[in-house]
Amino acid sequence: MTDQASATSGTDGHAGVADGSSGPPGAGAVVVRIPGPLRSLTDGAGELEIPGGTVGTVLETLVLRHPGLRRHLLTEDGTVRDYVNVFLNEDDVRYRDGVDTPVAPTDTVTIVPSIAGG
Repeated sequence: MTDQASATSGTDGHAGVADGSSGPPGAGAVVVRIPGPLRSLTDGAGELEIPGGTVGTVLETLVLRHPGLRRHLLTEDGTVRDYVNVFLNEDDVRYRDGVDTPVAPTDTVTIVPSIAGG
């Protein structure tokens, strides 16, 4: 399944609010892995192809195409929620350039919500 939309990114390691403008010219699509509990919001898809030049543009494009994901992934001001971990391939983006981390068409973005228990 291929999903496409436009997005923008914020700074400081968090996704910014999109204004509906086009993403970077020539930005390729990356695979985004959706966790099981959120797949009902992506029509059951566990993996989506989403265009973007950075992790932030990929996330914002994802929530533009699947608006139900926004409240689970982003705060009201558009930053990534504290309990959501985002990986680019095997690396936690918090230890790279946050949502400003560049992506390539061969990359995979994985969304992992933290699980609390006791």
